[in-house]
Amino acid sequence: MNDGEEEFKLTEHIKVNILNIWQSGCKDLNEITGRIFPGLDGRFKEGRAIKKFLIQNKLNPKLSHKYTKKIDEFELTEDQKEFIRNNASNNKAEDLAKEIFEQTLNPNDTRLRAVKKFCELLDPNLRYKPEDNEVTNKYYPPKNHTQAMRKIEKWVQTKNFAKNPPRQFDLQCFDKLISYMHNFHFLHIINQYYEQDKRDLFESTFVRYIHDKPDLIEEELDQYIDLCSDIVHAETIRHDRLIYQKIRDEYLNQEDVEKKKLSYTMVEYLGKLETELNNTKKRIEKNYERLVSNRAERLANQHSANASVHALVLAMQDAEKRAAWVAIAKKRKEQLRNEQRRLSDLDNLKAEIFGLSESEAVDMNI
Repeated sequence: MNDGEEEFKLTEHIKVNILNIWQSGCKDLNEITGRIFPGLDGRFKEGRAIKKFLIQNKLNPKLSHKYTKKIDEFELTEDQKEFIRNNASNNKAEDLAKEIFEQTLNPNDTRLRAVKKFCELLDPNLRYKPEDNEVTNKYYPPKNHTQAMRKIEKWVQTKNFAKNPPRQFDLQCFDKLISYMHNFHFLHIINQYYEQDKRDLFESTFVRYIHDKPDLIEEELDQYIDLCSDIVHAETIRHDRLIYQKIRDEYLNQEDVEKKKLSYTMVEYLGKLETELNNTKKRIEKNYERLVSNRAERLANQHSANASVHALVLAMQDAEKRAAWVAIAKKRKEQLRNEQRRLSDLDNLKAEIFGLSESEAVDMNI
């Protein structure tokens, strides 16, 4: 670990995923790390945290040492440089490197660094320029309570933790939100969106739906992720529909016969978009209703089970109390019998001392 580098803390959800991968037969640290954190291996702080967790649980991962071979500085060939010059304006450095070396390179690979460095030396007019709405970096989920709180305040308008400090339930929700947003399925989907507005829509919808649901099971979490993905898809269809409607209207007003024919094609395509949009909206509505219904039923059953256990505990406590009272009553009854015997023996002793008959002893007591 580098001096001053903060140790990476594994969430409970990640720990469960690690153990599941281990139980599936995968024992290699690099492979486990790559499956949890795509693109990373055992050298990264995430990999070191996974190794530490496994060792703490008396599990010894294999160290394959299949890292990218380190080279002090990779030298591009003239052909590779020429390829970059000809294609840099339309491609990111990562895509150029993938095409040149016929494989996806690790971010720390010196070959990728060499491509990036050469791209930076090119004339600005030859470099790749991402669109304003394009995302060029990997998505990083929140790692602590502060970051989770900011996500909730950003997307849930009713939440203001400055005015209303987090309660114990809120802290529990923060932990779960962090765990949910480190889920591989969630990260896989959100990193597929290369436009910032789509990524924001996916994240905002997800946070609004699940920020106050710390009880979700794995199946429900996957369904919420799919639901958010469908919502993004529906918005994409709406956007495309508006674009094609505009093109159709422009072509319909043209005198050009070919453009008018093309407008009819647009009408047919718009019909397909409309059908797809309606199907997506129905699927969203159906899945959301099922999620709400299933969760409500599960929580009701859980509450009923908890109530049954509580009632059983109370019944057992009542039974114990009754048994205690019965024992006290029996003991009291036995004490009365003993006292009665003692008094009876005392009367007999008096009769013997004074030579009295039983009736005379009784009259004497009176």
